[in-house]
Amino acid sequence: MKALLLSTQMFPIVSRMIGLYSLMRKMGIINTRFGLILAVSAAQIPFCAVLMSSFYANVPKSIEEAAFVDGADRNTILLRIVTPLVKPGMLAVGIYAFLMAWDDYLHAATLIQNDKLRTLSIGIALRYLGELSYDWSLINAISVVGTLPMVLLFFFFQKYMVKGLVAGAVKG
Repeated sequence: MKALLLSTQMFPIVSRMIGLYSLMRKMGIINTRFGLILAVSAAQIPFCAVLMSSFYANVPKSIEEAAFVDGADRNTILLRIVTPLVKPGMLAVGIYAFLMAWDDYLHAATLIQNDKLRTLSIGIALRYLGELSYDWSLINAISVVGTLPMVLLFFFFQKYMVKGLVAGAVKG
């Protein structure tokens, strides 16, 4: 299953965009926020699923078996025992996916043509980068304001990021 999920990541995103654009045009979701969210989510799911499977694989079976012997059902084991153990991994993968979605340029450039729906990076590129001249001070100011949410998010979740990134590093 991992190989199937990872094989979707082998192809260049440009080659996937051709089929994606055609499919989304037939569905009528080109130039909509829902279409963009769906496309970016579909691009992130395979890699995030493989990352999360490694966190779940590191949860000892003996903990789950002990909870089952104590009378817990499968939902209780998942929600009250396993989920707190993989929470750092969930946060690390969630932040990674959010960063990749925030930084996504190609999906937004291809699927959104309406100026009111454009993302920040596309808006900067189309509005302030001209053929002959650039307004560097305005571009830099907008870029700094655009990176502030990511910097604040990272500082807020920094301890979970470090825990999540090293969670499976040492087996013992």
